Parts: sequence; C-alpha cells; structure tokens
Amino acid sequence: MRTLLLTAVLLLFPLAALSQQGTTGDVTGIVSAGDSPLAGVAITLTSSSLQGSLTSISGENGGYHFALLPPGAYALRFELQGLETTRQVVRVSLAQTTRADVSMTAASSESISVVADSFDTTQIARSFRNDLVETLPTGRPLRDIALLSTSVNPNGRRNRLLISGAPSWSSVFLVDGAVVNDNLGGQPHDLFVEDAIEETTVLTGALSPEYGLFTGGVVSVRTKSGGNTLAGSLRSSLRNTAWTARTPWPDESEPEDNLSAIHEATIGGAGVRDRLWFFAAARFADQSKQQTTIRTNIPYIAATDETRWEVKLTGQIGRGHNVVLSYLESLLNESNTVSVPAGVLNLDALTPARSSPGQFLTTSYHSMLPRNVFLEAQYSMKTYALRGNGGLSTDRLLGTVIGAPRTGNLNAPQGCGVCGDDERNNDSWLIKGTHYRQTRTGSHTLLAGFDSFREERVFNAHRSASNYVIQTARFQFNGQNAYPIFDSATVINWSPVLLPSDGTSFGTHSVFLNDRWDLSTRLGFNIGLRYDRNDTSDADGNLVSDDDAISPRLAAFFDPRGDGAHRFSIGYGRYVSKIPELPGLGSAAQRAGNPHSFAWRYRGPTINSGTGPLAQLVSPREALAQLFAWFDSVGGVNNREFLVNLSVPGLSTLIPESLHSPFVDEVTFGYAVRVGKAGHLRADAIARAWGGFYAARLDTTTGQREDPEGNPVDVSWIVNDDSETSRTYQAVQVQGTWEVRLLRVGGGYTWSKLRGNEDGESQGGEPATNRPLALWYPELLGYSQRRPVGYLTGDQRHRARVWVSYDIPFARDVLDLSLIQSYDSGRAYSVEGLIDSRGTMTPYPESPRNPAYALTQFASAGYPYFFSKRGALRTDDVWSTDVALNFHVPLARANVFVQYEVFNLFNQAAVTNPSTEVLTLARSGRSSGLSAFDPFATTPVEGVHYRLPPDFGKATGPSSYQPPRTHALSIGMKF
Repeated sequence: MRTLLLTAVLLLFPLAALSQQGTTGDVTGIVSAGDSPLAGVAITLTSSSLQGSLTSISGENGGYHFALLPPGAYALRFELQGLETTRQVVRVSLAQTTRADVSMTAASSESISVVADSFDTTQIARSFRNDLVETLPTGRPLRDIALLSTSVNPNGRRNRLLISGAPSWSSVFLVDGAVVNDNLGGQPHDLFVEDAIEETTVLTGALSPEYGLFTGGVVSVRTKSGGNTLAGSLRSSLRNTAWTARTPWPDESEPEDNLSAIHEATIGGAGVRDRLWFFAAARFADQSKQQTTIRTNIPYIAATDETRWEVKLTGQIGRGHNVVLSYLESLLNESNTVSVPAGVLNLDALTPARSSPGQFLTTSYHSMLPRNVFLEAQYSMKTYALRGNGGLSTDRLLGTVIGAPRTGNLNAPQGCGVCGDDERNNDSWLIKGTHYRQTRTGSHTLLAGFDSFREERVFNAHRSASNYVIQTARFQFNGQNAYPIFDSATVINWSPVLLPSDGTSFGTHSVFLNDRWDLSTRLGFNIGLRYDRNDTSDADGNLVSDDDAISPRLAAFFDPRGDGAHRFSIGYGRYVSKIPELPGLGSAAQRAGNPHSFAWRYRGPTINSGTGPLAQLVSPREALAQLFAWFDSVGGVNNREFLVNLSVPGLSTLIPESLHSPFVDEVTFGYAVRVGKAGHLRADAIARAWGGFYAARLDTTTGQREDPEGNPVDVSWIVNDDSETSRTYQAVQVQGTWEVRLLRVGGGYTWSKLRGNEDGESQGGEPATNRPLALWYPELLGYSQRRPVGYLTGDQRHRARVWVSYDIPFARDVLDLSLIQSYDSGRAYSVEGLIDSRGTMTPYPESPRNPAYALTQFASAGYPYFFSKRGALRTDDVWSTDVALNFHVPLARANVFVQYEVFNLFNQAAVTNPSTEVLTLARSGRSSGLSAFDPFATTPVEGVHYRLPPDFGKATGPSSYQPPRTHALSIGMKF
C-alpha cells in the first residue's frame, strides 16, 4: 500500500532532473533592485562546459534556477530594459548548489563580479577539482582524492575507507552517477582513468533523499566530456622502489632498482560544434612494489599490469535535450598478491597470479522543458570478476592453508584459483526531475524520482584450493623461517562446496521526493523523503528480504543578512543501507556456493614444539604430512570422535523472516562564513546512531536439526538486532578554502569519536554478523568482556589536512610550489585475546553448564575476551609533509609539464600497525603454562591467565611503519 501511495504522489509532480546522482550541479538566486525583487529579467548562462547557452526569466519574486549543469565556470548575464546589464562569473561544483543573487542598478557601466565556490548548501560536502588535484602532492585515484576530506579515513579493516563513522562497506562510490562499489566489501572498483576525472565531490552529511543505499557517505566522480575546442593530454607517472627510503626496522633489505610507470592519454573535442562532443582516454600501467612478509620479513615484488580505456559521447539532439553515452573497459593482472587480512608468513602463501576484467557502461538523457521543468533518465551496468584468486593446487600438502587470524597465513594462498571466477555485477535505472516555481511564500525546487539498483554475484566460497585450512595457535620463528606448531590447540577445518552457485540477486527499488523551499534569501528549508523496497533472494531462490523503509531528510538554513556572509544550518536525516551480499548475511541460508564446514581438534603428537634443538623443527609441508597422517589414521573426514564444529549450508543457518536494512539517524548543525571575497570557512557538528544491525542468534529457542548422517546440528538464525548492539559517532568538521591571484589555500580538520561494541566488519573488511551476548550460546558466552562498549578500531580523535599552492611566474613559464601537511592521531586498539570459555582444554570450577547444545557452531578456536577497556590503547600519531614542484612550459599550442613529488619529506616513522597478539591458553596451548579462568566471575591476571608478548604494541617489520619518504616523477603535456 505504501508503495502505491508514494508512486501516486510521485506522478503528481512534473518529472524532471535536478542532477544525475552527483554528476551535475545547479545555480539559483534572486534578482533585485535595491530591496525589491525584479521579475522579467532575461538571464543567459554560457560556459565552455555547456553545449550552447541556456536562458531563463526571473519570476515574480525575482527568482531563477538552472539545473543539469556540468561542473565548471559559468558566465551569467542579466538584462532588463531601463537597467544596465549585470554579469557574474560563478563556479558550479559537482552535486552542489551555487547561489548567485544579483542587484541591478542604473549605473553607467556593466557590473561584473565573481562568485567563488559555494558553501551555501545544507549538505556537508567537499569538492576537489582536477586542476587542484593535479597540482597537489597526492595520489589521483578516487580513493586518494576522497582522503583529502578529513571526514574520510582509511581505518577500516585492510585500510578500507570509513566515511562519517560508518562501516567501510556502507558507503556509495559513483562514477558519472553510476555505482562502482565492489559487491562484497563496498570499496570502489577503479573503473576510471585518472586524467579523465574532472571533479570529485565527497558528501558526508545532511544528504538529499536522491542519495540512498548507504549509512556512511557518497563519493561522486564526474569525468570529462570533450568540448568545442580540441584538447587532450599525455602523462607518464614514474616511481622506483629505489626512490623509497628505509624504515627504522633494522633488518630491512635494501630496496631494489625497479621502475614502475603509468602512461595516460586523453583527447576530446567536437564532431559538430555545440551538438556532438567526444572524449576518449586510455591508461597503461606496469607497476611493481617491493613488499615484505609479516614477522618473517622476506622481501618480494608485488607487480601489476593494467589496461583501461574509455569513450564518451555527449550529444545535443535538440535545444535543451542532451544524451550522454560512456563506456569503459579494464583488465588488471596481478602477481604476488595478499588476500588474507593479517598477511602472509612465507612466499608460498601469496596468490601467484590473478586477473580482474571489468566493463562499465552508463547512458543518460537530460532535458530542459518549458516552465522550469527538467527531466533525466539514466541506465548503468557494471561487470567485474576475479580470476585465479587463490591457490592453484588441490593437493593437500600444496593447497592447504596454515594460519591464525592475527598472525598470518603459511604454505598456500587463501581461496581457490582453479575453482571458477568470482563475478560481481550490478545494473541500475534512474528517472528523476525537478520543477522550479515561485509563489507568494518563496521559491520551491521540487524534486521527484525513482531508481532501481540490483547486484548479482556468482561465487563458490572455497577457502583454499584443497578445501583444508589448518588453524594453529602458535608459530616458531627463526629469521625468515616460520614453523607451525601443531598441538592440542590446533584445529583441522575441511570446507567443501558440494553444490555450485548460479548466483544471487539483491535489489532495491526506491522513490524519493524533495522540496527545497527558499522562503527568502534569509530563510529556507529542505523537506525530503525517500522510500526503499528490498527485493533480494539467495542462490537457492530463498527470500532474504522484501522489507521496506521510509527515510525522512529535513534541513533548514538561516542567513541573518541574506547576503551569504554568515549562514547557519540544521538537519535531521535517516540513511538506509542495502542488504549486503555475503555468506554469513544475505546469502547465509543458501546451499549453493556455500561450503559445508567441519572442524576437528588435533589430538596427535605435538609437531614443532620448539622444545628441542632447531634441527628438530620440520618445514610447513612436512608438518602437514605428519598431521594428515594422524588424521587419516583416525578416519579422516569420517571421524566423529574429535569433531568439534559442524555447519551445513541450508541446514544449520536460517533466515526465519525478511531482513530489514541497517540504518543510521543523523543530526547536524552547521555554520558557514565568507572570508573576504575569495574564501569560505565552514564548521559542522554531526551526531549519528546506527540501528537495524545484523545478528546471528543461536540459543535454546532456535532448535536443532539432523545432518544427513542423523547427527544433531545446532540451528542459528540471521536476524536484526537493536537491543544489544550499539554504534555511535560524534564529530566536528571544519573545512575552508581561500584563493587569491596566484595563491590557493585549503584544508580541513575533523575531531571525532566512534564508539560501540561491534566493528561491523569481518577480518577481510566485509559485512559481519554480530553475536550478541544474549543471542549466541548465551549460557556459555554471555560474559560482558566478550562485547564491551568502547572505542572501535575505526576511532581516530584528530585528522587534519592543510594544503597551499603558489604559482611563481617566470616570463611565459610557471613554477608551482604546493604542499600538504597531514596529521592523524593514533587509532584505537585493545588488549584482546581468544579464551577457552567452556574450559574444554583445562576445566575450571564453575565452568558454564551446557543446556543441551550440540555445539556444532561453537568456535573451536575460542571467543574474544577484552582484558582492557575496548580501544584503551592507541597507535602512534602520524605526521607527514608532502611537497610537489610543478613546472609548466608553453610550447606552441601545448603546455609541457614536469611534476616532482616527495611524500613524507622528513621521513617520519610512526608505528601504525603494531603487533596486537595476546597469548592465552586457547591461543598458546597447555605448554604455555597459562590457566583457564571463569570469564563470568574471575578477573584475569596478567602472567597467570594471559600474557603480552615482548613485541606487543611494537613494530614487527617494515610494514608496521607509516610509508617512508618516497619520490615520484611525472612528465607530460596538455594541448
């Protein structure tokens, strides 16, 4: 009923397009004479970014509005008989509104003024133009540009991006209005050519209802489109591992002389002036980087060979009617990649070779109709796959992974590279529009639209090429050698995929409405609403979610003088995520593609105990041979005596009712001030609280089933839980810009706190199910220190970026000196270890009583215990000074440039990735001398119940430090 009601309301609005999701901007304002509004003023808008010119007439309140404007500089001309012509030059930013109010007079000459980048929007956003990014000492990919915004940090698992406190998988990345997120972890696929990027906008708060499917933020990229003038570029970006300084690690090897290069080319122009523009770009990358394994610190070269190319056509099929078609194709080949979060301990655990083909298509139609009506329709499609992602041998000795969650992997790569591709595709439709009108109570910009987004994934979740993973608690290290210790704490995991997957289908259909109501130049409101309906099913065809959600988006601004000098804003919004696709969540209950999981406790003789001379230690593969010899002697996969965990897909996990999407509620307060004629400063306070968390429930009410052999299996449910899971974020964000003649200054600062009792990400950075104290084996695991509330791993108190760029002219040549000063305070971590809460290894008095669970889903490796407060410790603060010299030489019609960059000029060496391993009985075995304890009643004692290794909180190798001083060189030309 709600769907029908909202659809009916939508049809009452004239369908028109304010802006493709993040690909255009708009200009609005009021024309007046003194204090009186002027109606009937002819307004003409021109730009090199626009095909032809646009015209409008101011309404009865003097208001006017232009939409569908590509980012760029625009000239506005205001004409009315009896008054002198007035001109303004404005800058339109991506996904933002620029306000240009004009006062016309009877002066004897034309009035010309310039409006700088606008901070007038109630949205909390930051735009980065390509000319600025090319000048600064920073990376040019989408990820590096996003990190210039201080409300974005790389503190997710595996350094994934967090935006405004959300988990890394819960933000949206757009290229030309289409989603380029990876289906699994939510990070952006690199489906763009860096030199083709025109502008990037990072939206982090108070977002319009046209944006959905996230609880973090939106990063939107607009690519170039050609123009009436032929223009293009050539660039070669060079790096060499020999140009990188050493870290303080004493045994770090000397970097090799290994040159890497990225070559880019772009060209754009007009097939027919003001009617048909073309743009093409290509990128060829041959890169290599010297890396080291963790702990053992073995040097190796990780290499990539990548090709990307794109073509884009922009055509005007009639005055005010435009069509855009863009296509990109990419192929990435990688060697020696690391697919496990903790890292690898030897070279055998590296993925030797994998490839990632991708295709990306977007097409859109823009139309400007009479009476200030704008219309847009868009279709996009993305295909992406991983090939060869894992081990290449199915042999038990060559293809079995040996590992520990925090220590790293040994012997073989994680995953299977000979078991088929991992396909991750999406497609979307969008229809939306605006109608600008004026009434006696002010002007209204009415927005209405519909979008449909669908993800599909075809994947068989093999955990290794042999389907075996040996989980060991300890390793013996000797220089560059790592020896696994197999003892009573070791677990043999076998996870075969018995039913291949044909793919999942996860979709969301949305309707959104918004009224931007400018009561006057002093007061305005944003009244918006978004409705999302999930349509998701797993690879078995089972329903995952047909839930819906309504998200209000409300905001107001107050300008005391009505001239933009000071502006206050307040906002409230709810953002609703999509249903994630991941075994353990949306596809948890399917049989197809999911592995059966069996875990046996090793009960054979101790291997590599380390108690004898070094000569008694055996290699990882010899240790595996001894382990499998014992395993086969007790029946192998048919053994039930030592079986400690059993999970059967489609049997042991259910989704009992439709899941609903996670959401976050947000409140914002903002203040913006204009600094002179060329600068802006804005401060925003933001508070967020999440809800609708995913949780796994397994208690006495979820029941049991029988496996095919008649053995009882505990059943878990995937549900939504708000009772025991919390995540909150508070922040103050300050951003500013100031440009005058040859000098550009900008930057930002964010103070924030991220608290809760669940990070919401797996070790790989993908969405994870929570296991609340009262829901997951509560009689055995309901101790408070398993999930205490505190600072989460993404918490970072201070993050600051300040940049300065200054042009020094030399006759016709120009030398530009630019600098970025960065500061990141330390990230939170805890004294946390796995414990044997049931006392199965060493029983203790008052150990929890099993109420009749089969314990088939009880983690054999143990469960977390926080020996400190959550987030009690901090990594080092990170300072970095990055410098770039840009030299431009005009040559005929071209501009030749050379850019020299130095990152971390003073070679600061903060420890950013210290060891956090905590030794416990479950982690180290009986030989450790540590004791079990009652987690419900006993306060553990260091040295008795747990122990911190000597390197806890310290570096364990070169990869533990911030990147050392690095030099880079780029050369090229523009024409």
